[in-house]
This record gives sequence, structure tokens and C-alpha cells, in this order.
Amino acid sequence: IEEVCGGGWVATSCVGLAFYAFCKSSSFEHCLELAVNHEGDSDSTGTLAAQMYAAYHNIDISKYKKTNLTDVTLKLIG
Repeated sequence: IEEVCGGGWVATSCVGLAFYAFCKSSSFEHCLELAVNHEGDSDSTGTLAAQMYAAYHNIDISKYKKTNLTDVTLKLIG
């Protein structure tokens, strides 16, 4: 997808990568995994994708605000 959208360093590619992750994901965690696993601006793409997913699926993400991203990442990569 990076070949098509870019690395997320500019707004258009950031939104493109986030939207791809949102559309292809099967869960909130999967959305984050897809959104941040690239060599570009992963914190921005992860934030946008998570917000898209949560808004569309009416998920209260307040419980995630205090989660350490490192812990989530380590859990995802097992």
C-alpha cells in the first residue's frame, strides 16, 4: 500500500493509509496493526485510523487513552 499511498508523511498519504487500514480491518486492534506497520509516519496514520474505526463502530476509546502504545505493540506482534 505504501507504493500507492506513500509513507504517511503528508496529509494525503496519511489519510490514504489510515483509510486503507480502516477499510481492511476486522477489529480495533487489527486496524491499529495495519495502520502503524509501515516505515512512514505511523503515529499519525495510527491515530487517524483508530479514530475512523471508533467513530464508525461507535466505540468508546477512552479506555485506550491510558494504554501504553509499547504494550499494545508488543501484544500485537506476540
